[in-house]
Amino acid sequence: MSRSLIRRGIRAAVFAATSGLLSSPQAARAADAVTIVPGTLTQGAVKPSLTGGSYANESANLGDWPLNTGGSSSDTFAISFENPDFNGNSFGGTPNTMVAFGNGGGVTLKFAAPITPIAGEKDLGIFTAQAILGGSGSYGLNGNMEAAILVSANGSAWYTLNGALVTSPTTYTSTAYSLNAPTMAYNYGTGAIAWHDGAGTSAANLNALAVADYTTPMPNDNLFNGTGTSAQRSALTTDASASDYAAIFGDSGGGNWFDISGSGLSQVDYVRLNGDANDPSSGGVRLDAVFANAAAVPEPTTISLLALSAMTLLKRRRRLA
Repeated sequence: MSRSLIRRGIRAAVFAATSGLLSSPQAARAADAVTIVPGTLTQGAVKPSLTGGSYANESANLGDWPLNTGGSSSDTFAISFENPDFNGNSFGGTPNTMVAFGNGGGVTLKFAAPITPIAGEKDLGIFTAQAILGGSGSYGLNGNMEAAILVSANGSAWYTLNGALVTSPTTYTSTAYSLNAPTMAYNYGTGAIAWHDGAGTSAANLNALAVADYTTPMPNDNLFNGTGTSAQRSALTTDASASDYAAIFGDSGGGNWFDISGSGLSQVDYVRLNGDANDPSSGGVRLDAVFANAAAVPEPTTISLLALSAMTLLKRRRRLA
């Protein structure tokens, strides 16, 4: 084979490899979280315990992944159905890891890396600190949490998740979404284990569990954001079926996930959340974290290393020509 044909073959292989990395949903990916855009957080109407202080701090770390809220000398309270994250509490929770907003308030968030929306895939994950009461299955913190969700590529032009341009993004509340799915720190395997461990268990028991995947959507959030009833949610406290747990959570850390491909944007850098004026009974949204689906965020390091290796190989071949 001639050297020119060898060079052409190498170039074709390099193009195919790097193109596949850039376009394939199965390519190597990276986690992606948000920071608050300075000057954009307004609390609006929230209950007194969430007003001001650490819940109004724009430096809050919305990319943390809490596993527990501390505990006694013998037990650790893991994040689960009944035991959500807290913003610096008596159990030893870390301060400034969440913010709160409600009716008339909201916040703008910027991703560390752009999200590339994929049709039919839930790429935006919003984690709230919601709790489920075991005896009733009702929402234990703030009642129903809702917010309007807008997305933008540049922070100036804002769109709904259905692709409508919004001219007043800081006050838009026409379409709001429920944000009641709990955060699960570990892959508990069954609802009964999640409830038991969340109520307090040994560090050894928790260490035997895999940490949940916060960059993967839960398979089905209907119990929390759909037609699920309080009785059905309460039944999780004694549900020992691994298949039931897998159908709801899989190995996901829970959260509220949204398909943003309908926005019409080729990439999303910013998210705007506004408290829902149609739900004044809520005590406000306790926003704990926001992550992108790992499948929608290409891993830049992997792409760069492959490209570098390919260029090095081409240079070596040129020396042989």
